[in-house]
Amino acid sequence: MLVASSLVCAVASNIGVMMAARAVQGFTGGWTMVIARSVVVDRTSGPRLVRAMNLLAGIGGIAPIVGPLIGATILQLPNWRITFVAVAALAALMLIAVWFVLPETLPQQRRHKGGLSKLLHSTRAVLTDHQYVGYLLVVGFSMGVIFAYVATSAFVLQSMNGLSPIVYSVIFATNAVGLTIGTLVSARLVGRVPTRAVIATGVAATAPPYRWPRSFSP
Repeated sequence: MLVASSLVCAVASNIGVMMAARAVQGFTGGWTMVIARSVVVDRTSGPRLVRAMNLLAGIGGIAPIVGPLIGATILQLPNWRITFVAVAALAALMLIAVWFVLPETLPQQRRHKGGLSKLLHSTRAVLTDHQYVGYLLVVGFSMGVIFAYVATSAFVLQSMNGLSPIVYSVIFATNAVGLTIGTLVSARLVGRVPTRAVIATGVAATAPPYRWPRSFSP
C-alpha cells in the first residue's frame, strides 16, 4: 500500500486525490514503523529490550539526517513528483527485504487470528495499566515536541530567516545527529542507571526554559 499510494501521489491530477493518497501513505508508513519495533519486542525482553529499542531509535535517527539532505537535492530537480517516485522506490526496497530476508519473529504459541474484538480487548488491557499509560504520555508528548519542531522549523528558518533548502537541511541534520547520539547514550546507560532517571533527565532537557512576556512582570 505504501508503494501504491506513493505512486498515486506522483501522478495525482487534483488536490483531492493527493490528500487521499497522502493519508494512505502516512498510515501505511506509520504502520511499517510499528511493525519494525514489534519485531524487537518479539525477540528480546527486560534490559535487553530497552537497549535494543534505544539502538533502534539511534539507527532510525539516520533518516532525519540523510532524509532532508536527499530531499533538498531532489527539490533542485524541475519536477516535484519525483519526490514521491523516490518514496515508492524506497518502499519497494523495504518490501523486498522483508519478503526475502526477515522471517516471522512472533512465537507460534503467541500467534492469533486477530480481529476487531481481539484488538479492542488488547487496547483495553494496555490502557488500564497505569504505568503503561504514564510512559505512553511521556512518549506521546515527547514526539509532539519533535513534530512541532519538524512542522515549524522550515517556516521559521526558511520563510522568516531566508535560509536556503541546503542550509536548512544541514541545520536539521545537525539536530538529528544530537537526537541519535542521545538515544545511543541512553542505550549504553541501560543496567547502569535506572530507566526512570534517564527518562526524567530526557524530559527535563526537552522542556524549554520559560520566558515571561515583556508586558508582564512576575
